[in-house]
Amino acid sequence: MYIESITLGAIMVFLLAMINGANDIGKLVGVLSGARIVNTRRAYLLNAIAMSTGAVLIGEYVSRTYARGIVDFGSMIDPRRIIISLLSAVASTLLLALLSVTYKIPVSISQLAVGGILGSGLASCGYECVFWDRVFIITLSWITTPLIAMLLSIMLYRLSILIEHSRHSLSSKIGFIYVYTAMFTVQCLIYLRIFPSIIAVILATSLSLILTLVSYMIVLNIHRRVGTINGDWFYSYATTLTSFMLAFSYGAHDVGNAAGPLTVFLETINKEASNESLKSTIAITYSSIAFLLGALLWGYRIAETIGGRITPLTPATSFIVQLSTAFTVILLVGLNIPSSLTLALLGAIAGVGYARGLQYVNTRTLLEINMLWIIGVPLTILISYAFTSVSIRLL
Repeated sequence: MYIESITLGAIMVFLLAMINGANDIGKLVGVLSGARIVNTRRAYLLNAIAMSTGAVLIGEYVSRTYARGIVDFGSMIDPRRIIISLLSAVASTLLLALLSVTYKIPVSISQLAVGGILGSGLASCGYECVFWDRVFIITLSWITTPLIAMLLSIMLYRLSILIEHSRHSLSSKIGFIYVYTAMFTVQCLIYLRIFPSIIAVILATSLSLILTLVSYMIVLNIHRRVGTINGDWFYSYATTLTSFMLAFSYGAHDVGNAAGPLTVFLETINKEASNESLKSTIAITYSSIAFLLGALLWGYRIAETIGGRITPLTPATSFIVQLSTAFTVILLVGLNIPSSLTLALLGAIAGVGYARGLQYVNTRTLLEINMLWIIGVPLTILISYAFTSVSIRLL
C-alpha cells in the first residue's frame, strides 16, 4: 500500500503545487501586464524564479501550520488512516483548483487546502482532533485580509494623489520604495534566523538605504539626460522592483499548501525523528520545482483576469496594489497564518478601483470571484469528508 500511496500522493502534490504556482504568478504578472509595464514573458520567468526561491528559503514556517496546525494527525494510531486522510485532502483541493484554472478564476488555494485538511480530519478522527482555535483564527483572517488590503490601497491611493501635487513629489516616491524594501528585508533576515532581531533590523535598514540610493541615482541620471521624469515611468520601475519581492513572499507563504501534507505523509511512512528536517526540506524543494513549472505553463490564464477584468490598472495604481498587498503578505507570513494572498491582492485591486469611483470597478466579475470563494471551502470540506469516509470503509 505504501508504494502506491507514495506514487499517488507525489503526483497529486506536484499537480497541486503547479496550479498554485500558476495562480500566484498570474496574480503578480496580471498586475504588471494589466498596466502594460513590462515584457510579459520576462516577467513570468523572473517572478517565477523569485517565488520559487522564497519557497525554498523561508517556506518552512507556514508549511508547519498545514502539517500540524489544523488537524492532530498524531492522534491517529493507524498510519493507513493518516495516509488516506492526506490523500483525500489533497485530492479534494486539487479538484477545486483545477476548476479554477479551467475557468480562469483566481481562487485561493490556501483556503481550499485548509478545507481539504479539515474535511479529512473530521472524517478520520472526529471533532476532537481538530485544532478549532487555529481554524477560527484562519477563518477570521479570510474576512479581515481583503478589508485590510482594501483600506490600505485606498489610503495609499489618496496619499499618492497628495504626493503628485506636492513640491517634493520625486523624493516622496523614492521614500515609498525605501519603506517597503526595509520592511521586506527585516522579515527575510528574521525568518532566516541568521541574525538576532535587532541586528536584522539594522542590516535591513542599511541594505534598503543602499537600494533606495541606487534607485534615486538612476532616476536623477535619467532626469539630467531627458530633463523630466515621466510619472508612469517611475511607477513602472517601482512596481517591477516590488513585484520580485512580493513574489518571494508569495512562495514563502503558499508552498505549504502542497509541502505541508507531503511532509506529514513522509513522516507517517518513516517516523525517524532525526530525519524530520530532511523530510520537510524534500517536501518544500519538490513543491517549489512544481511551483516554477506551473507558473511558467499556466500562469497566463489567471493573469488575464487580474490584469483588467476587475478594474483598469495604470502604473501608479499597480504600484499601490503591490504595496498594499505586500503589507498584508508580510503580516501573514510573520504570524505563520495560511490565509489567502488572493484575498489580499484582489482586496487591494478593488480598493484602488473604489478609490477612483464605483464606475471603475467591474462589480460582476468581483461577485463571481467572491461566490467561488464562498462555496469553495465548504465544497472542499464535503468532498474531502466523503473521499475519506468511503476510503476508510473500504480498508
